[in-house]
Amino acid sequence: MARPMKPLVRGGGYYPSSRWTPLVYPGGYTTANGNGAEPTPLIKTVKGAIAHVTDALAMPAIGLKCEINPLQAGTGDPSPTNIRPISGWTGCNIHVSRTMSGGTVYPITFPDSAGTVYGGTLDVVNGVLKVTHAITTVSAKTWRYESNYTRFNAGFAGMVSGKYGVRTVPFMCSAFQPIDDGRSLASVPNNSIYGAGTSATVFIKTDTVSTVEDFISTYGNVQILYELESPIDITISPTEVTTLLGTNNIWHDANGDTELTYYAE
Repeated sequence: MARPMKPLVRGGGYYPSSRWTPLVYPGGYTTANGNGAEPTPLIKTVKGAIAHVTDALAMPAIGLKCEINPLQAGTGDPSPTNIRPISGWTGCNIHVSRTMSGGTVYPITFPDSAGTVYGGTLDVVNGVLKVTHAITTVSAKTWRYESNYTRFNAGFAGMVSGKYGVRTVPFMCSAFQPIDDGRSLASVPNNSIYGAGTSATVFIKTDTVSTVEDFISTYGNVQILYELESPIDITISPTEVTTLLGTNNIWHDANGDTELTYYAE
């Protein structure tokens, strides 16, 4: 475990808490137990939309992870008459402040190799961007029509399979309603999208068209966001983020939670 810098004098920004009764020994060491050994700081972890702490030391964060989630425009269930475009991220800003304004901003730009990120986790301290989701369009896949179910299906190479049950695979789609609650096939509504669960197969149920040609022509630009079977790790430059002494509010702007591991009093 990393040790704080020396000398560790109370009130010098490292150990301000009244729980320490420091004794300064030759060489500048400070201790609360009188044996001349360096005190060990507490290590804590918090997670939320805003990582809020009141007992931080003014030291570099041990760990800082940012969940990255896509944005979807509009409201209501997506449908062919209620198109809800999906957007992702090419970077994010990390905010460190005592309040919810001002403070220090750490901008992070994702490398070109990552492209636009629609889901994943950014490990800020270690410099790893884990991409967990991908986006495609209807026209990018090869579809078949099943007239007995009034649905189209396509294989999605690289999509997660076996992790979820039938009709419980999470999706985001710009023009069809995702079904992920495991309901029966008979209960699946028109203009919906769902997964097989046991295989990387996607189904879109719609009675608006009945041939693959018309399906592609009408819905070719529809976006489908799906989870990857194997997340992709991309190396980026590590960023050192320093917590403020005492109260901190730490968050980022890529639509996800922030997890902070820090030195506490």
